[in-house]
Amino acid sequence: MQPVGAIPSTTIPPYLGGAAVVRDPAPEGINRGADEVEIGVRARSDAWGAALGSLQGLLNRLQIAPRSARETQGALQNILAPIGEIAGGGAAKNPEIKFTAHDVDGAVESISIVDAKIAPGGERDLEVTVTQSARRGELMLDFRADALDTQLQKDDADARFEFILAGAKGLAEFSFASGTTIEDVAKSINERSEELGVQAEAIKGGVLRLQSNKHGDEEFVSVEIIEDGGFAGHLYNPGEASVEFDEARRPMTDFGQSLRAVVDGIEFVGDGLFLRTVGAEIDAVLLLHESRAQTLGKFKAAEVRAWAPLKPTTPPDQSPGARPASSPGPHGPTPPLSGAASIGAVLDVAA
Repeated sequence: MQPVGAIPSTTIPPYLGGAAVVRDPAPEGINRGADEVEIGVRARSDAWGAALGSLQGLLNRLQIAPRSARETQGALQNILAPIGEIAGGGAAKNPEIKFTAHDVDGAVESISIVDAKIAPGGERDLEVTVTQSARRGELMLDFRADALDTQLQKDDADARFEFILAGAKGLAEFSFASGTTIEDVAKSINERSEELGVQAEAIKGGVLRLQSNKHGDEEFVSVEIIEDGGFAGHLYNPGEASVEFDEARRPMTDFGQSLRAVVDGIEFVGDGLFLRTVGAEIDAVLLLHESRAQTLGKFKAAEVRAWAPLKPTTPPDQSPGARPASSPGPHGPTPPLSGAASIGAVLDVAA
C-alpha cells in the first residue's frame, strides 16, 4: 500500500482517450504468437473504447419523454460503470451489492468498506496484522523545574534560552527568559503548530515534550539550541542518551515511522493512522486508534457482510407508443442481454 493509503489515482488507458497503442514490431519469425495475441487485445480494447464513446454520446442525444429519459439514462449509466472498469483492465463491480461492517474492534475508530469479494448473503472477517508500528517524531527538553531558571547567571535579567524548532512543515526560532513556565513555552509553540508540523506538551517535573503532528516516515522533530543562557537541563530522545543544554551545539532530530500491516498476504503502508487495503479481498479504509497502530500482531478489525437491496417494482410505462413489458418484440420474446450484447441492443434501440 502506498502511503497509503493514500487513495490510489486511476490512470485512464490510452484507448479511452482516442490514442492508439503502437509498439515496435518483433523480428520476423520471433514471438509471432505473442504479436497476434497483442493485436487481438488491442482490437478488443479499441472496441470497448468505441462502445463507451458511443454510449456517452447517446446519453447526450436522447430526445424522448421525460419519464422514459430518466429511466433510460439510469439504465445506460449502470451499463457504463462496469464497462468502464473492464475497459480499464479492472474487474467489474456490481453496484447493487452493498457492504456493511459488524463486530468492529474497539481499537478501530472508523471503517469504510469500498468493495469486497463477497457474494450477497455472505460474510468475511477483515483480519489485519500490524508488522510495523506507527510513530511520531519525538524529542524531550528537561528543564528540571516547572519554570526556566538561570543556574549560572542568576543576576542576568537579559539571559535567554533560544533554540530553533523544525518540523515537516517549517521551522521557527524561539527565545524565553528566566521565570517562563514550561506551560507557557508549550503554549507559544502550539500557537505555531500548524506552520511547523510540531506540537508541544508540558509534563510535570519540568519536561517539555515535542512531537510531530502526525505519524509517518516523513514526519520529524528537530531542535537546535543556539543559546543556553545558563539554563540547566538536557535534550534527549526517549530511550536514548541525552546531552546537556550547554553541550548541545548540533541539531538533534528524531523521525517518525509509518504504519505497516499485512492483509491477505499483501503488505500495506499507512498514512498516519489510516490504512487502505486496496487489492485485498476486502478493500477498506480504516482509522486505527494510536495504541492499536503501535501494537504488533494480528487482530480482527471487523466482520464484513454483503447484501443486495430489493429492487422496487417499476410501474409499466403508459406513455403513447410504449410496448407492454409482457409483449414480445417483432421477432419473439427478447432474452436478457449482458456485456457487449447489451451495448449493441441499446444502440439499436436509440437509433
